[in-house]
Amino acid sequence: METICIIVTFNGRWTEDYKYLDHQTKLVLVLEAILFEDFIKHIFEVIELDRDKFEAVIWFDINLGTSNGMLVSKDLDLHTCIELLKAHSLFKGCRFIVDISERVFGSTSTFEHVNRETQHDNQNKYQQIIIIEIDNEQALDIQVLESAPVIEEVAEKTSTQLTRRRSNLKQKKSPTTILRENASLDEIKVGSIFDKKKSIINYFSNIAIKGHFEFKVVRSSSTRYSLKYNDDRYGWCVCAFRIKDSILFKIVKIEKNYDCSVSTMKADQRHATSKLISGYIINNLRDPRFEVTPAFVMAKMQKLHGLDIGYHKAWRAIQRASALIRGTPEENYELLSSYLYMMRSKNPETYTNTKIDDDNRFLYMFYTYGSSISGWNHCRTEIVVDATFLKSKFRDVLMISVSKDANNQIFSLAFGIAESENNNSYEWYFSELRTAIGSRENLIFLSYRHQAIAYDIAKVYPESHHGICIYHLQQNLKRRKVKSEVIKFSKVLQEYTCAKNLIYTCQI
Repeated sequence: METICIIVTFNGRWTEDYKYLDHQTKLVLVLEAILFEDFIKHIFEVIELDRDKFEAVIWFDINLGTSNGMLVSKDLDLHTCIELLKAHSLFKGCRFIVDISERVFGSTSTFEHVNRETQHDNQNKYQQIIIIEIDNEQALDIQVLESAPVIEEVAEKTSTQLTRRRSNLKQKKSPTTILRENASLDEIKVGSIFDKKKSIINYFSNIAIKGHFEFKVVRSSSTRYSLKYNDDRYGWCVCAFRIKDSILFKIVKIEKNYDCSVSTMKADQRHATSKLISGYIINNLRDPRFEVTPAFVMAKMQKLHGLDIGYHKAWRAIQRASALIRGTPEENYELLSSYLYMMRSKNPETYTNTKIDDDNRFLYMFYTYGSSISGWNHCRTEIVVDATFLKSKFRDVLMISVSKDANNQIFSLAFGIAESENNNSYEWYFSELRTAIGSRENLIFLSYRHQAIAYDIAKVYPESHHGICIYHLQQNLKRRKVKSEVIKFSKVLQEYTCAKNLIYTCQI
């Protein structure tokens, strides 16, 4: 059966102009012919909520600007929305909005409150019909025997049901909104629900930072979170409990008013952790216009909240924000095999290989593109080998091999990663290089004066020649401050270059 990918948003809030903001979004794959009841079950599984304790109303957002959108409450509504998503380009970006609220005790259906007014009207009509029948019978002087008690019993039950439904309807007029850490202070009250404990921690940490005060945690567990002001003279406090069989936390007590003196205000907040600060700079890291350095972070926090944070805390905040965007080094190394697989799939004839140690941990990696392998046959028989340090958590080295093409331009051949430059790593790298591109007659390797390079070239490529890079040799002389030798060497180099160019000119 055919499937369709839909956009589902939840845990947000409605504005006065019918916009749904500050929400979470997920992509959900469903069958095109899915029934509404199955759709509801699937939605509750995606947002990880217990259907017995929460209920939801689903809207299909068609950007009217005059209402929440189209109410989805039955199979026909759902299939109409799916057909619009499939067949009409104007609706391809439309989404399903899920309004979540706590289930009222005694309700039996997730969408029961949507049809309550209709049921209310029908029962009113039914009651009016019963009353009319009774009046007619009384008017015609017909004696009601066994049927009268039955009618009275039905009318009494109907009245009781109506009273209960009206009570439930009043409670549902203001459904509880699930809040997140970016909620405003006005939204927080007794009964407010947060989507998780972490959101409560971040929310009140931000409040403390903005108010320049500090609080202490009275109790923190998997089911409870309690705070109070650092100074016992002030009454600011918060208490929240986890709702049973969910990850939601509900505020059961809150005292917002605090009137702290200037002496208790802090410029260096202990609640301003690197983890919290990372949330302030993550958008700057995504924006290429900004160069996010520790000095940038320190200046931003001083400007926003008047906070004085240290250099190392700012640096850790940058690392945390980078991990949120790009993943941690450990996560990236886990994805390395998948990345190399996709590289081979999308680039024909590409050669890749990795090596792990006895503990199944990453050791070496090598790759060369298929275009580099085929282009090598049209390059000069020269390979320049170099390596550079990677400034990551594990401080590996990146090995590079390049050549020159017929147009005298640099042509990339292969890349490798190893833990350091040593005999074992270079031997493995050159073995993989030979496997990938082979060897050619009169092949010359150029490198700087690293002993492991010379040793392993002689071992893996015994038929080739090895030379020292002139630039690196000249830099070594400069570091040793042998001024006269550098001047002589430069002159010899210039004469050699001129002579070489003259030979090429004559050959042409």
